[in-house]
Amino acid sequence: MSVRSGGPRVADLAFQVFGRTLHPEWFSVRAHRRYAQAGWEADVRIVFGWLRAALRLPLAAGSRVIVFGSGAELRGSPLSGGYAGAKATVRLITNYAAADARDMGIAMTTVLPVITPGTAIGNTAIRAYGNPPGPSPLTPEFAGERILELAAEPTLSSAYLLNGEGLAPLAK
Repeated sequence: MSVRSGGPRVADLAFQVFGRTLHPEWFSVRAHRRYAQAGWEADVRIVFGWLRAALRLPLAAGSRVIVFGSGAELRGSPLSGGYAGAKATVRLITNYAAADARDMGIAMTTVLPVITPGTAIGNTAIRAYGNPPGPSPLTPEFAGERILELAAEPTLSSAYLLNGEGLAPLAK
């Protein structure tokens, strides 16, 4: 017995991050559909716009661009899969732009904060999932201090996890 949902088959879908094929010689697009969740699509579009502006201006050599994603990217759930996917796309776009920015002397990184009690998004997540795991919760003040330290670092990793203990570089 087979089970079908009302939606299209995954094999029939093609998802684009940049609104165009990056390597047209690799793909044959026969048709496309657009599936979007307004808030998450806005996150991705805003980051794309900022990164594009940083590259087109361009920023001065030695500049730092720190983009915020979410720790949900690493540990999404059935309730936040779309959100986690959008935040993973934010990191992907940042890594893509960072390759071009390096040639101009601009450093780019993504910071993935964990659930932060005392913020609107953090409080909503805590109501849905419970208190975040770990020895100490992340606070907005602590996060701000870590970001200022990160901006002064001579070299940046491609991404960092930010929790109540500080910043930890992520493996690529």
